[in-house]
Amino acid sequence: MRLIYLICFLFFLGGSWAIYKSYTCVDQDSSSQELFKERLILVCSTLFFTGCGLFLYFLNKENAKENKFISYHLNPIIIRGSYSKNLLLLFSCLFIVILCIPLTLYPEGFDLGNKYEKIIIGVIGILFFGFGLIVSFLKLFNNNSSIEINERGFTINSGVFKSKTFYWSDIKAINEIIVKNNKFISIELIDTKKYIENQKYWITRKYSTLLYATSKSLISITSSNFDIGHNQLLNLLKYKLELSKEKK
Repeated sequence: MRLIYLICFLFFLGGSWAIYKSYTCVDQDSSSQELFKERLILVCSTLFFTGCGLFLYFLNKENAKENKFISYHLNPIIIRGSYSKNLLLLFSCLFIVILCIPLTLYPEGFDLGNKYEKIIIGVIGILFFGFGLIVSFLKLFNNNSSIEINERGFTINSGVFKSKTFYWSDIKAINEIIVKNNKFISIELIDTKKYIENQKYWITRKYSTLLYATSKSLISITSSNFDIGHNQLLNLLKYKLELSKEKK
């Protein structure tokens, strides 16, 4: 794996140097559109190989999470967000945004679809993945995302949206669900109707009602955003729930 990391790093250095040279040693015979396309290819190639290295690094980190030691007797237990996941998300969004820019500025250079369709797709891509780029940037350099587990319950802080706290006294069971090979932790509440009614906004209550009617679950957690393995987080939450029931 170190050899693969080294190769990806060398591609990153080579690509960065080529991008730098494209600005310092400009071919006077080339048009601005040709220079733009050349630099776009260099940037995308550099990001691609850098992203491949990060993706492999992320996979290794994910496998190592399951073996990470966490003491069940700490109070509270604080699990931080995953830096590798945020870094991978940052490069992925950046890569797509860079691809969407020429689609918006130079739609004539692409053969598929008409001009206005390409502009609309480019603008939507820039707005959507640009938002993801901002979110991943903020989470990467200000990593406030965490799961805090204590005797009363657990609090999930995404680092962007308002944190949510769930109390053991309101939880009936904690189970694992698998959706398209993706594992989630499902939180089954004792009084689901009360939880929905306590939502502040009408649209949130409506969404929660539809979600429960279709999936029979209102709350699902994925460990991929945090520095802990799926099985570890599932077993930890189950252990704390059983411990709280025994103390009643």
